[in-house]
Amino acid sequence: MASSTASTPHLRGPGTPVLGLSANAHSPRPAGQVSSAADLTASVRRTSGQRPPPLVGSSVTVIGDAAFVFGGRLVPTRTMVGTLYRLDLPSGEWTQLWPVEGGGAAVQGPQPRYFHSACAWGDKLIIFGGEGYGGDDALAAEPPSSEADPAHSLRTLGDVCVWDTVEGRWLDGETRCAEGVERPAARYAHLGVVTSVAVEGRDKAVLVIMGGQDVRNTCASRSLLPSSSS
Repeated sequence: MASSTASTPHLRGPGTPVLGLSANAHSPRPAGQVSSAADLTASVRRTSGQRPPPLVGSSVTVIGDAAFVFGGRLVPTRTMVGTLYRLDLPSGEWTQLWPVEGGGAAVQGPQPRYFHSACAWGDKLIIFGGEGYGGDDALAAEPPSSEADPAHSLRTLGDVCVWDTVEGRWLDGETRCAEGVERPAARYAHLGVVTSVAVEGRDKAVLVIMGGQDVRNTCASRSLLPSSSS
């Protein structure tokens, strides 16, 4: 699965327990094995709750004390999904955030995709591009690839999707281009990161997209998408 972490992650010292593993007798968390980045070791721990199925090409993004898993392709059926899961790192409990059970047809989220980028921006999850199924989306700039089943023809995506981890909903991810600026090409299998650049003496948060390819496996270039100013 593609992996991304917050631009300002919580720093953990050597031997600091994660996923509810604690060596401290005064901690309310259950004791167990400890994962540490100090010596590049890790251990496997069982989780609970609404666990995601095995996925290919999904993203994993850490925001605060939670990991968010979005999209991907189901291993048994090779079908792409647009589901969003949250793993509470201290307790190891999974929750399916999207789609919302009983949300109805009026509540819409991103279309299924895999090999997209997913970056942390404060308490927001920023998703860009990926490869999805063919459709009428104007931001899916590449024509569908030829497949035996037209319903499952592939299309490279170039949209931006924003999940608010506090409000628990998808926000409007519509983007605009300044005059003379070309919109980033639709792509998948690229890299993405939120960082800041100095613009007229002020820091502006931007989403940097680098590399990737389109449905014809043509390589793409680097692009900048402004997120906000501060």
